[in-house]
Amino acid sequence: MTITHKTIKEEAAEFKSVLFNNEIEIPSFMSCAWPAMALMMWLILWPVIAFQMKGNIYTGTLMAIGISGFAGFLFSIAFFNARSLYLAIPPNFRNKSKVLNLLRCKVKIYLLIFFVMNILGGCWAENSEAGAMLYLFVTIGAMVILAFVFAADISRYRLSAFTSVLELIKSRKQGGE
Repeated sequence: MTITHKTIKEEAAEFKSVLFNNEIEIPSFMSCAWPAMALMMWLILWPVIAFQMKGNIYTGTLMAIGISGFAGFLFSIAFFNARSLYLAIPPNFRNKSKVLNLLRCKVKIYLLIFFVMNILGGCWAENSEAGAMLYLFVTIGAMVILAFVFAADISRYRLSAFTSVLELIKSRKQGGE
């Protein structure tokens, strides 16, 4: 899907008018939190599955679970914030917006790439001498690299108009005008 700067400007102007004409809905905690919680649970459970913890608990495996769970927690905070802003956008605009549809697709693709890398890293680490340390290296490396690539990818669209409107949503949700 190709998005032009003209489309972004038009949708940002429409977005701003929609916000001033509609009430901003504050989404429920669980609707914002469930993707973040699912990510955290995945990052805690996958090392358990990958390293087949049936009875023997190794320090390296516990370290992999703890550190990947903590990294998942840190990323979950960002996911929670982004999802709360996304869900505050009126559903009729959210569903028809080309820009938001593009962002939604990109997030899904980057998450899929992360999960594939995480699964492959866990399988590789299980069959390697490095074990849990290799898993941590792959997991944290994938998180950091994909975060930088995602930021660079999204910055190409120059979404400053959308960002300023989202900041307006944030201030209105917190009681300001």
